[in-house]
Amino acid sequence: PSARTPDPAQPQDDRAASPVEPVLSAPPAPAPAPAPTPEDLEPEEEASQEDREASRAVSRTTAMVLVAALVAVLVGAFFAISNLLSLANLKISDEDIPAAKTVPTAASASSEGSSGSDQADPQAGQDQATPITISGAQSLDPGGDDNEHPELAGALIDGDPSTSWYSRYYASSSMAWKQGIGVGVTLAQEAEVSAIEMQGTGSGGHVEIRATSPEDPQGGTLLAEGAFTEGTTTFEFSATTTSSVVVWVTDLPTASDGLLKVTIGEITLR
Repeated sequence: PSARTPDPAQPQDDRAASPVEPVLSAPPAPAPAPAPTPEDLEPEEEASQEDREASRAVSRTTAMVLVAALVAVLVGAFFAISNLLSLANLKISDEDIPAAKTVPTAASASSEGSSGSDQADPQAGQDQATPITISGAQSLDPGGDDNEHPELAGALIDGDPSTSWYSRYYASSSMAWKQGIGVGVTLAQEAEVSAIEMQGTGSGGHVEIRATSPEDPQGGTLLAEGAFTEGTTTFEFSATTTSSVVVWVTDLPTASDGLLKVTIGEITLR
């Protein structure tokens, strides 16, 4: 018999022959962090609230300090202005001024050093003592509203002491922010004036007699100053040539009705 051909070798299973690669598993994902609990947030929220409260407290304190500082500045400014006005008026207390303090003029100062032959004769003195004709009168209120009863100014020179001019009354004799009030009289012609008589006046206060125009009540020459006398107030001073005289009140007297105001029934110049 013919020889038997051997069977070709069967190929081996490649899968069986190949080594098995190990399968690597993915590492487990990290667990999410636990959400913060209300207990964890509470201290932070409390701290934030405390910060807000502290900020509001600081704001309130700052506002109070600023308000107090503003009030202090306003009060200080008020007193500073009052002091400056007082210094500008050279105001002194009633206890320090006589009822009729006169201020000598340059003419009178020079006459004091002259010889007896330069003295005025008695006849000249009599002429100076005669009443001087006044042609007009007006109330003065430069620091206000010009409403110190201007309609009554004519009573100052009407020859009737029973009629009078009077100012408005005030709560304070210093008239608060005003530097003064008064009246001005205009002479019929320029003349030498050596005395003024005011009837129907109150008492106290402080008044200046000035040789100046009504438009400049604090200017001109200061002839005399002092306090009012109850009933009639008279000032005598060195003869001064002028065409107008101002009665300037820087501190109010007390009128007969007890109010702080100026009252004048009649003005006479000599």
